[in-house]
Amino acid sequence: MDLYGLVTIVNLNRVPAKISPVRVTVDGQDFPLNKFFFREKGVPERFSGLSVMGNDKGHYELHFMFPNDKYSEVKKGEFSLSSSGAEPFVVDLTFS
Repeated sequence: MDLYGLVTIVNLNRVPAKISPVRVTVDGQDFPLNKFFFREKGVPERFSGLSVMGNDKGHYELHFMFPNDKYSEVKKGEFSLSSSGAEPFVVDLTFS
């Protein structure tokens, strides 16, 4: 099951930032980081992490792949990301 949403990533700093995943937890269960990917809006290439230039923004699809037998109608979780090695920040997830 491929669930995805559109995200906009903004880098307010003057230097480029590398965005990389740290942890994906859904319904209290950790999922392997290889079960998700970014895709630049309108481009078929998949990325496991992103580089955003300074003072720039990008529009992306964020895809999560779930086994068909583990998908329920509503899922909640957290997606932890790190920006250029800084402390991870958490994004709340809700799939419905």
